Amino acid sequence: MSERRKVERSEFSKIYLLIVTALLLSVTSSVGSAAVLQPERGSSVSPAVKSLAKLQTRRAPVRTQRTENRDKRLKPVAKIANRPAVSIPPIPVRRYLGNLPYDEQWLNNCGPVTTNMVLGYYGIQLSQGFTANKMRPSPRDVSVGAIEMVTFAEIEYGFGGEVGWGGNMRLLEALIANNVPVIALQPLDPDSDINHFRVIHGYDRSRGIVLVSDSYRGRNLEWSYEYFEGLWNRRGYSYSLIYPENKTALVEAITEKYRADDATRDREGLKRTQEYVESSPNDPWAWLQWGQTLYHRERFQESLRAWERANELGLPEKALWYNVWPIALMNETGGHEAARDLASGVVANNPGSSEAYFERARASHALGDPQGARQDLRLALDFAPYNPYFREAYAQYSGERWVDPRR
Repeated sequence: MSERRKVERSEFSKIYLLIVTALLLSVTSSVGSAAVLQPERGSSVSPAVKSLAKLQTRRAPVRTQRTENRDKRLKPVAKIANRPAVSIPPIPVRRYLGNLPYDEQWLNNCGPVTTNMVLGYYGIQLSQGFTANKMRPSPRDVSVGAIEMVTFAEIEYGFGGEVGWGGNMRLLEALIANNVPVIALQPLDPDSDINHFRVIHGYDRSRGIVLVSDSYRGRNLEWSYEYFEGLWNRRGYSYSLIYPENKTALVEAITEKYRADDATRDREGLKRTQEYVESSPNDPWAWLQWGQTLYHRERFQESLRAWERANELGLPEKALWYNVWPIALMNETGGHEAARDLASGVVANNPGSSEAYFERARASHALGDPQGARQDLRLALDFAPYNPYFREAYAQYSGERWVDPRR
């Protein structure tokens, strides 16, 4: 940790930053033609038409692993002990994973559809309706987080997975070269306030393009590295992986080799976001991202000032649908009444925001309202039943293990 916490916390609060950062940047949801710098919706996409990825204060990806207790998750670790040595093949100049299935998403359904595409690549064919009903059983839920996608694949089909941040093109190439599609969290468009998941399943370094299948834009889209990284940067280079258990050692070796070390990612992340603010000083989204970057480094007072500046510049109503860190910031610094009010405002406009219910539960618990806290946690789990952190919090607040009534 780069600096000591200045606020004394209970045992639950000490792990809270780890839990809440799993909820941020969340959700929503053969080679094509020439590289696209400003892609339009693909002509093959019909009119039928989510996202939190995970950034962590411990600066390492979260991995899932099957255990006898399926609700249990490994804590984030920088290295995996006792792992056999794995040889990583050289990365070729180009690689395309051609047998990735494709489906056009329903409204707010990019998370389930993207999960289906990756599982389908490994031979598990699922309908959009089935996965959507599992992951977002209420139509009021407009976002599925990356941790829910990975946990769904683990609980239902025994897959391994990872949700991380601070990715880069070399990491992406190495994973694809070893037959592991990559899920990237990005804005829907360069100026969009909507988070969106996409599957990256090919690249050609000599041409500087990546192959993208986007449940909203179309399949097998060729995007330039520059355009793709421009979008990726706006969501902290967040990525998610779903893979068979027999690939676990290889994937861990690749991510440890090609992800930048913690200090480098911290330095580069701060630099990129600060440059974004300096180049766009009147952009509220730049200040919102800067505040989030500072929040994750526990620079809370600076983060609060950035949040206030973003508000002054005018954030759209949807801003906190996908970025709950300002509510978490209020809770973390003792402003529980402000956190409860802010969360209530979010659920008034987006009654399916599981992350806002979670934040309001924490505020209510701190304000001496355990019944209200349990009620909000139940609501959070109604909307996001595969979120392991909601389950852990519910058990801690209620003393009971949450059981999915649909199972």
